Amino acid sequence: MPTLPEANPEANPEATHDRVRIVNRPTAQQLSYARRLLEAEGAGADVGVAAGRVYEKLQEHMAPLLGALGVQMLVVRSARLANLDFAGMADPASGQTSARLRDAFKGRDRAVADEQAAALFGTFFGLLINFIGARLTDEVTRRAWPSLGEPAERESGS
Repeated sequence: MPTLPEANPEANPEATHDRVRIVNRPTAQQLSYARRLLEAEGAGADVGVAAGRVYEKLQEHMAPLLGALGVQMLVVRSARLANLDFAGMADPASGQTSARLRDAFKGRDRAVADEQAAALFGTFFGLLINFIGARLTDEVTRRAWPSLGEPAERESGS
């Protein structure tokens, strides 16, 4: 059964032995999965709306494991690692991460915004896999998006 690829060199031959690369950059499969989620949640809407919806589902399904603040901080860390500047997202008092994501993508070129949103959530999945493991990440994402089937497709076919 295909799963989200693990971000370690032994489990994922695409990853390098450079630990910084492994933790900081999503794999092609993680980016592909992030794009699929954004497409599923977007349904013709703009990227900000899709990103907000993905975040809301992640918050709903991941908060029991990580806590609401843990999910928010993992998204904030993902944004930093993906070199995205989303002002104010790290403020836990606001509780408005979903709305801030929507606003962050407003006015951006659609193609650029699509890539930035995929990088954000692809990085999120890479960090999450390192934090709680691929199996648990797969299980939770399958519950959040059952209509998408398997969480990710392995390009190698394994």
